Amino acid sequence: MVASRSFELVVATMSRCLNTVHNVRFCDDEALIGGYEHSSTWFEANVSRPPGRDRILPRMIQTNRVASWKFHEHTNQWNFSDADPTLREFVTSIRDGDVIQVIPRARWPGWRNYIRGIQIEVYCKMLLSSISSKHVTSPADVPKRDTVALSPNDSVLYHPLNRERKDIRLLSLQSGEPDDPISCCLVTSALYASEIPTFEALSYCWGSPAKKKQINISTGNLSVSGIEITSQDQNLSITVNLDEALRRLRRKDGTSRLLWVDAICINQDDIPERGSQVGIMNEIYTKASSVVVWLGVSDATSNEAVHLLKTVFKRYERSDTAIKGHLPYADELGDDTRWNEVEYPNLLRVLTRFFNYPWFRRAWVVQELWLSRSAIICCGDATVPWECVMRANYWMNDSEGGGFYNIVQEPLPELWSTIAEHQNITSTVNDSKHFNETTNARMKILDLVLGGLVLNTTDPRDKVFALLGLGEETYSQDKLPSLLRPDYSKSTSQVYSDFTWWWIDKYKSLAILSAVHANAGRTWQGLRCHTDLQAEPLSSDHPSWALSHSGDKKWATKTLGLSSLFRASGDTTATLDLCNASIPFQLVLAGERIGTISTIDYYPYYQQQDDDLHRTYLRLFDPAGAFGTWSNAASIPKGIQEDCKSQKYQQFLLEHFITHWNRLPVRKASKEDFQIQKDEGTYHAEDMGFPCLDKCYFKIEDGSVGLCPTGAQEGDIVVLLYGGSVPYILRAIVEDPIKSSAQVSYKFVGECYVQGRMDGSGVKAQKGTKLTADRFTLV
Repeated sequence: MVASRSFELVVATMSRCLNTVHNVRFCDDEALIGGYEHSSTWFEANVSRPPGRDRILPRMIQTNRVASWKFHEHTNQWNFSDADPTLREFVTSIRDGDVIQVIPRARWPGWRNYIRGIQIEVYCKMLLSSISSKHVTSPADVPKRDTVALSPNDSVLYHPLNRERKDIRLLSLQSGEPDDPISCCLVTSALYASEIPTFEALSYCWGSPAKKKQINISTGNLSVSGIEITSQDQNLSITVNLDEALRRLRRKDGTSRLLWVDAICINQDDIPERGSQVGIMNEIYTKASSVVVWLGVSDATSNEAVHLLKTVFKRYERSDTAIKGHLPYADELGDDTRWNEVEYPNLLRVLTRFFNYPWFRRAWVVQELWLSRSAIICCGDATVPWECVMRANYWMNDSEGGGFYNIVQEPLPELWSTIAEHQNITSTVNDSKHFNETTNARMKILDLVLGGLVLNTTDPRDKVFALLGLGEETYSQDKLPSLLRPDYSKSTSQVYSDFTWWWIDKYKSLAILSAVHANAGRTWQGLRCHTDLQAEPLSSDHPSWALSHSGDKKWATKTLGLSSLFRASGDTTATLDLCNASIPFQLVLAGERIGTISTIDYYPYYQQQDDDLHRTYLRLFDPAGAFGTWSNAASIPKGIQEDCKSQKYQQFLLEHFITHWNRLPVRKASKEDFQIQKDEGTYHAEDMGFPCLDKCYFKIEDGSVGLCPTGAQEGDIVVLLYGGSVPYILRAIVEDPIKSSAQVSYKFVGECYVQGRMDGSGVKAQKGTKLTADRFTLV
């Protein structure tokens, strides 16, 4: 008998939704008014999960009635026994600690979703179910044989590896039927020894450590005639997902298969060995004859996805046809018109669910695929070439803009597209360029780490360690700086502060400080609800100036310091000479104080001139939603995304303003009937602009104005730090205010824009001068 939890989710909404586009009718088809067909506003259920858990795709709950002024109440009830298998999967995937959210959606910017109330009820009950023993693999099911139960790090199983020779262990997987017990043997070889046999590397997700299966494993030696077993079998615990992979991948013809499998071939309990083997994983995957990717067990949706990948995307070429939402080579699957009108949305669903296999969002698998000579994707018993998967991802990226209300259209993380470009997966399988014939094999390590923020790892330190082998500056284990060497005795904060310190020292630049705005809670525009109970980011023990492990690279794309647009500190360079290496998590930098922030207010969009500050505001805060920095840009026509002066872009801005104020903006508002009373005082709508965006328009005592990120406060100081291309905001902390000689240190709030100070003309200490600079100790 097995006890399990089952959830029932009930969502009640009372809402109405109207299109507030100026001079556009709510609906020009009377037959649709009041109904649900072709509604362009809806609600989604989303599950926000603790770090380390596999994600659950959002689901559409309910659409609104078309062009109806009345509020309508809808109740949706989902439970574990629902007839729809996708609903059953959603409900049964919910776990303790998950946060269930209801998110209002609209197809186009400027459309309103009026909500009177939303109520979520979750019921949980314990179920007792009887599971037949034929579906359970346990030691009792295994035929009797001479076995010894040992812990994974027992010296009988794991002998020390020679780090100088770059020794690795290989797993010889014995032949067998799917239901047979798994039997295998571990052998040791130097990675570059002439006698090392051909082997494949397995790429997979470990899965939950709470669910384990037993396999039979022995040790042996390589010889000319094959493998000589030198120890009796032992029982080794592995995760369920790895057990499934080995069962599916072993051969049935009586021959063994030689694999490198990290969970088995590395002694996970030996911290020094673990760090050493992690350091040469890039070499292991490069040396392997091929990489075998195990996604997991298959279902009807994944089988349909594999069929489409192999039949349609084997010949896909990027073109204007794809951007218009047409499927390439649709004639192979039947009538082209039928496919585009009926099956196109289904294809988006199928591919999105296929791309939601946890493997695609694991950080470690990035280098495993990037460095492979060839790769094959295995999903259950089905296989598909890696190139077809990447072409399907290209197509989904190109076809964004469909805006289907009931479809979660989600391509793979951006880093996979980068890999495809490096591997020259661009057009057809028969293209003159071949898989992994790279033109520029490596990227800057900071770009990789930022791109990996959206990926998952069990250990947050691995979001750095897993990508070092791909970095232009870090791929060589022999030349890797000591600060960056994988070391699992370090804390997570130490790993990220060491990475940030190393980058500043190497490039003599402070650009990496702007990368903190890619981290959750540190973005330019606030993304959390006002009732969010999470601690403020600057109140944590993590160094305020160091990169962290959670976030999204797209939040960094529009930052100021990671671009080449500004040079606020002129020709100065960053130096760490002032730092005391014996004091952890401190960064002491030289610079100049500009002033103290006296006020922070809404940006008066329609009161400002079209100058550099105004254009910087558009770049940072994206009030039209065209860049997708702070929202989903799938419904924005691609043509306007980079043209802020286009008529279409300006139309979206007007619709946004009208959504808030129910009128067109007036350039110089002065009439009393245009005034708005707020807690802070009296405003004109034009003074507030877009109140859904955070206050960001600050003034300094000397009258200078600028833009600041959401974490800034009145009383913070604005400084120039030498080696930084932009000004920065710091918050003073007096360590012991009682003492007269109390030392002041600073929390790093972030970068900022100060009008008239972005070109370096106001820097007092230019290169070669001997002026004494201020010192700022960041903690």
